[in-house]
Amino acid sequence: MATLTIRNVSEKTLERLKERARRNGRSMQKEVLAILEQQTLDRREVVAEIDRLNRTHTRPTTAEEVDEWIRKSRP
Repeated sequence: MATLTIRNVSEKTLERLKERARRNGRSMQKEVLAILEQQTLDRREVVAEIDRLNRTHTRPTTAEEVDEWIRKSRP
């Protein structure tokens, strides 16, 4: 695995990250990794799933179904 160094992080941002990590029961490193993974999710997979299901459904796809596909595609 690669190592990523981030310089010049403001104290305010660092405190927010620490608080977010505490709320989620993770270390700050794991919290930052979770944020990065979520933000770099390949949305093409989700869109392809929506397209596939729209072709096979006889009814429109609901927002709840789309939300579920997004949740399933996240690590």
